[in-house]
Amino acid sequence: EICCIDYSDVVVKTLIDKQKEEHNGSSLSTLQASFYSLDARSLPQAPNTFDLVLEKGTLDAMLSDKDEGVKNCIQIVKEMARVTNVGGSILIVSHLN
Repeated sequence: EICCIDYSDVVVKTLIDKQKEEHNGSSLSTLQASFYSLDARSLPQAPNTFDLVLEKGTLDAMLSDKDEGVKNCIQIVKEMARVTNVGGSILIVSHLN
């Protein structure tokens, strides 16, 4: 199962529509993702839910907030660790230097 989250309802709707368009209603696709509008600082998933958590750009975006950025990033990383299975992996992709 692939679970994708974004804070923006607009982005989530766009991704759902794009997936539908690309698969054109076909059940032949090998992978289908589920998309959710969620706050990465407080995820509803139970602990130890995912084998892999991939973060791409969320921490970079949060760090643009000079006042709350570091605090938000710490909370997001804590949440990623909480929902990752023991023995699972967290992959963070960042474009910051």
